[in-house]
Amino acid sequence: MIKFKLPFRLFFILLLSPLSPLSPLPAQADGPPSIPDDLLPLVEASLELVETVSGDLFPGLAQAPLNLLLLTEGVEFYLSDTAPAERYSFQRVAGSVGTRNIYVRGNHYDLSYLATFPAVGVPTIVMGTPENTGRTHLGWALIMVHERFHTLQATLPGFSEGVRGLDLAGDDESGMWMLNYDFPYDDPEIGALFYTMSQSLASARRGLVEVAYGGAEALAQKVEDYLTKKAAFRAGLSDADYRYFEFVVWREGMARYVQSLTPIALMRRHYDSDGFGGNVRAALTLEAVRLNELSQVNLLSPNALRSLRREIFYAVGHYEGLLLDEIAPGWQDRYAGEMFSTDSYFSN
Repeated sequence: MIKFKLPFRLFFILLLSPLSPLSPLPAQADGPPSIPDDLLPLVEASLELVETVSGDLFPGLAQAPLNLLLLTEGVEFYLSDTAPAERYSFQRVAGSVGTRNIYVRGNHYDLSYLATFPAVGVPTIVMGTPENTGRTHLGWALIMVHERFHTLQATLPGFSEGVRGLDLAGDDESGMWMLNYDFPYDDPEIGALFYTMSQSLASARRGLVEVAYGGAEALAQKVEDYLTKKAAFRAGLSDADYRYFEFVVWREGMARYVQSLTPIALMRRHYDSDGFGGNVRAALTLEAVRLNELSQVNLLSPNALRSLRREIFYAVGHYEGLLLDEIAPGWQDRYAGEMFSTDSYFSN
């Protein structure tokens, strides 16, 4: 079992084994454990933020499950309006967070997790605290939006069958192939093709700014150039390798795209909250800039494929989503019916 030590540990894993057996709840003289007082306002504010903005971001996201498994030292808190099955060893405690009841058990998963998987038999967002995951409080909440998008994906009709139909798992029945697929990241020819493609994508993304100044035709030419470079990249890969690339772009890249829209959508709502501390609007602005710059810097790095591995595909999906918003309005309505690849979204 690996620990998620990449800068973005945001994975949906179909089957994931815990790192250690379930540990007993720590003894407390005053009764069952409760969410720490310094953490509870953040959890409440984060869940409220996700529920507030989800409907602005992507079709169906507001209806996606929002079950949270919060990982703290010694205790895991499961927040849900549905009781977990007895086999997961939770016990109900007094209190609630919004409409969600609180269930507790000892530690089962690594405290650094930021992930979505069926930890309690249903798609569940599994998150360590901001301190244990290296996130700001607002950044932690925005990752919760990203993870909710994974629960939307997991509940799309035909998702599980479609993933199996990709025929990428080989003998792996754990789901870990999604992280460990043997993609040719270190092949210099593939790296050169990817870099050429990613430069073109970054250029097309910059072209979005020009549209406001009458540059629609120039943007169309840049998108066409990107699709040509992407076709050349595809030609250099095996069919299976390209299916894997597109799967990660479709799944993780579009989750980053949705996350990148969140600060802007919240600012349009004049969103504010005491749960994050400080100037929320300024923090939202910084988060919006940070995510865009992260993808741009990654795409313009000549060695990104070799150094970032599958994570560079997140930036591809992020920027493709932004381009599609401009050139193919309503493309999101095709997402559920045309799964595991973004290629068809660029066609009429």
